[in-house]
Amino acid sequence: MNWKMAIAKNISNIYGSLNILFKPQLDHRILMYHSIGGKVIHDPSNMYSVNEDLFRQQMEYLSNQLTYNIVELSINMLENQDSSVAVTFDDGYKDNLYVASPILEELRIPYTVFVSTKYIKEKNNNFL
Repeated sequence: MNWKMAIAKNISNIYGSLNILFKPQLDHRILMYHSIGGKVIHDPSNMYSVNEDLFRQQMEYLSNQLTYNIVELSINMLENQDSSVAVTFDDGYKDNLYVASPILEELRIPYTVFVSTKYIKEKNNNFL
């Protein structure tokens, strides 16, 4: 393990310990993704795409943590008495189905995909 990873791990451990000692406030989070391993239209810096390995690591971390309940995106998540997190995808890139979905299904993580009708009308092959 290199020194950067060691520092990151120690910071993560300290933060996790503080969460155990001082119970965090009730909150609800939505993790929003666009593309997993693909190219996003009008994104020259490639900041709206996450590579498959990093996405898997994030989802494995999410499925193993104890702070948040992983829930489907719905108005009901706000009524939940526990902190919750939902996973969503914007625009409906094909990799949401072919790359992200198998990982999420394996880890039993519910997710929501928002499909853009503009790309359906344009018959763009990068989208669902």
